[in-house]
Amino acid sequence: MHTCSRCGMLLADATRFCASCGRQSRKEVAEGQIAANRDVPWGFFTAVAACAFLSVLAVLSVVVERRSNPNADAEVAKAIAQLRPVTSYATTPATTSKRPKATGLQLFASPTMLCKGVPDYGIVPGPWRWVEIEYLCTSSYVGVDSGGVGDDNDIVMDVTGRTEDIADEVQLRAVIRRASGRQKALSTLGRATRTLFSGLQQRLPDGLITSIQSANAFAKSETYGVVTVTIENYPRMEEVSVKITGH
Repeated sequence: MHTCSRCGMLLADATRFCASCGRQSRKEVAEGQIAANRDVPWGFFTAVAACAFLSVLAVLSVVVERRSNPNADAEVAKAIAQLRPVTSYATTPATTSKRPKATGLQLFASPTMLCKGVPDYGIVPGPWRWVEIEYLCTSSYVGVDSGGVGDDNDIVMDVTGRTEDIADEVQLRAVIRRASGRQKALSTLGRATRTLFSGLQQRLPDGLITSIQSANAFAKSETYGVVTVTIENYPRMEEVSVKITGH
């Protein structure tokens, strides 16, 4: 047997209230919610609105300050920087390279050294600099003998590279325009080549000097690079070149 929790009326099922008391209970609950809404602390919303208003005033004051003071941004940045924690850093910057150094012996890692050339023979390429499409240094033509204007046999040296801190190739060559002085030019090229390798403190490949003096092609790989001898024939000129190319 079940009874209404409010009036005690006998109920046919296990509900809490009879139909009349149930309607009254729902009405009271609704009235209670309305009353609760009326009791919302409006002071809280007033405080939020006041904070928002003060924020707007602060923004407007910054705008006015920036317009009247051109240094306002710098002063603000300085003030923020003073608030940041101080961090200690190493005083010596890390060293970086534009390009990995040459493998093996660091022959090509110093273009300035290579550009010293062979001063004993007056073959001095000069400063390492950018010219049109590459870095290079090149010497003046040093005469071996003279047969008149435009008819000399000369020795010249070039160093070239694609980047400022690494050379790619060293070239020492004899430019032969007069056949009568050909052997003298080749002998001079051989002696200058020997002096160059000695100055660079590099091993002279076996058979290199013989190939130069006989104007025969040559190629040999060493720890510091590849050494070659090439011969180019032109209508009125022959060029014998000794090249050291990086790996």
